[in-house]
Amino acid sequence: MGVTARAAPSWALWTYSAMGERAQANQAALEGHQSGSQVGPPVMSEVLTFGLKVQFLVPGERCSHDESVPEHDPFPMDQRFKASETGSDEARKQIGLELWRNLRILTGFANVACKDIPGHDNETSPMGPVLSSILPKYNFWRIRLGKDVEPLCFPDADGQGCAWQDRESPLRFWAWRSTEVSSPVFATSSNSKKDLGWIRTTEVQDLKIDSFCRVLTKGMRINTSANTGTQEQPNSCGLSIYVGLGGKPIPEPTIRRFITVVWLLEHALFKLCAPWRREDHDSKMLSAHSLLTNVHPESLPESGPAELEELLGARLQQAIPADRLRRTWYIWHVSAGVLPKIIEEFGLSGCISIPGSTGHSVPHAIQINHASSTLRPGEIKSWTNVCLRLFHLCHSYEHQHVHRWRLKSMVELVVDALNKDHYDGSDTAGLVLLQMLGLKEDVPVWMDAQQRWSEEQTVGFLQRDPFVPPQVPRGVAVIAKVVEKKGSPISRVRRT
Repeated sequence: MGVTARAAPSWALWTYSAMGERAQANQAALEGHQSGSQVGPPVMSEVLTFGLKVQFLVPGERCSHDESVPEHDPFPMDQRFKASETGSDEARKQIGLELWRNLRILTGFANVACKDIPGHDNETSPMGPVLSSILPKYNFWRIRLGKDVEPLCFPDADGQGCAWQDRESPLRFWAWRSTEVSSPVFATSSNSKKDLGWIRTTEVQDLKIDSFCRVLTKGMRINTSANTGTQEQPNSCGLSIYVGLGGKPIPEPTIRRFITVVWLLEHALFKLCAPWRREDHDSKMLSAHSLLTNVHPESLPESGPAELEELLGARLQQAIPADRLRRTWYIWHVSAGVLPKIIEEFGLSGCISIPGSTGHSVPHAIQINHASSTLRPGEIKSWTNVCLRLFHLCHSYEHQHVHRWRLKSMVELVVDALNKDHYDGSDTAGLVLLQMLGLKEDVPVWMDAQQRWSEEQTVGFLQRDPFVPPQVPRGVAVIAKVVEKKGSPISRVRRT
């Protein structure tokens, strides 16, 4: 609001030609290979499933009883919900009930549970007895209320996320409660003719995500940009995607392959995060926050396993730095029970984790943590599809020749793009990743996100505009912009 937009960052100036002639040739060869192959649903009987968890902050008016603290609301025109006093049990109940009401009544979601509010968990809510008999545990939208978060830090001018708010602003004395909402488990879909065998979120799931974001941002003041992540107080704003096989055990080769791909391509994945959020404590890169990166060189294998010979060809292995390559081999060298541990550091998870694994149990899900929280539906859906397609390629690698070709081509081209970015200062790896995952149409979503992040780094931006604006369906936003351009007196609506 009132902030002059900066010039679009280099990331936002990507074009298809940025992939280079070699990338285009490989993509054309892939499309030609697809046209001559039978593309259909996987021969595997498993159904790929996913769930998402969004973490955000809800404000309360005051966290201080000092008489010198200003009492007025710095945003009097914003009529959306805020807690009266976040530090009290009553305010905790206020937030829980408001979230439950928004999800249960305004979106029409029947299966909503908030275990922190008596009478609104999945056993005692009005629909609880019915739903509990026909739905498993994770088929509920689940609300969880965390602790108060203070002080609240916003990104400073350098994007480091450590700047206090203006000491004269009443907002500095507000308390913020960390809150998270988790979705039910959803099954994926693949339209072989339209999507060329790619899986994606369904239209119904997209509508639910649209409704979820629209209702919460329309009725509540919510912040998703604050940086509160420290070792003592983990980040309170984030987005996590859980992928699995409908509760069935995930095969060991799938897990090893997925960890391998994330380990090699994580710098491209982190291009889809706000710059100041890429070092958050609970979503760090594996290369910065894992036992894998701390294994002593003498303990690393001297040669790669046969399982990696096809995925990482001779040319690609030469393009990967020697130490990183040996640590890639190490992923396939350790026992299955150790796998969940090498992607952690002293029990703390980074950008990926395997929840519920004790070293003896068989993993049933993989969690991918996105450092930047968001309630923009386009970003949530795009990130979900990135995670789903990465997992799908790793899982179907041994069963479908098309997906084996896709995964090999993607890893090779993204590694090349990362090396190019490193040596000439360009910024193309993220685009190549989206392109090779069949998500070129999502590039504008991340262009908009990059533009917003560049604005949020301006001094005082989040002090003046700290809340997520009300979201509207993308079609409505586009219509509003067209009408506005024609001169109609319609208020500006942001793209989602």
